[in-house]
Amino acid sequence: PVIRRRMIVSIAEEHVQALTEATREVGMVAMYDQGDVFMVATAQYDRSVVANANLSRKYSAYAIATGRVLSAVE
Repeated sequence: PVIRRRMIVSIAEEHVQALTEATREVGMVAMYDQGDVFMVATAQYDRSVVANANLSRKYSAYAIATGRVLSAVE
């Protein structure tokens, strides 16, 4: 599972970085798993406002906006 997790993170980082550069906005990739959300990757565009996310940390889906969005589409 560790190798698989690293592959997922590596692929996610590439895509979120490209998205951030294209949109000039903060980008995040998260995974939803049975009511919990795991932040996988994040990238920031050069700005004075900084978004902080603890990668690989588990959040309750209802507690963060990303979790509520992912719960709605499940």
